[in-house]
Amino acid sequence: MQQFERKGRVVATGYVCATLLGPHGRVAPQDVLAKVRQSAARPEASGIVLQLQELNARIQQGQREMDGSDPLGG
Repeated sequence: MQQFERKGRVVATGYVCATLLGPHGRVAPQDVLAKVRQSAARPEASGIVLQLQELNARIQQGQREMDGSDPLGG
């Protein structure tokens, strides 16, 4: 998460979700961490992240109901 501030106030917050790709497809985060000799536990999602995930799921469900499409290809 990155927060952008102006005059001491948070004016925007950014969240990034990324997938690393190698020559044979997706590269698991634990593989990357093992290469740099680091370990990490998956952090718990904060309240806003959970709300954004729920909103995303609702949008996708609404799209499927409206036009029969499946944005996830399933």
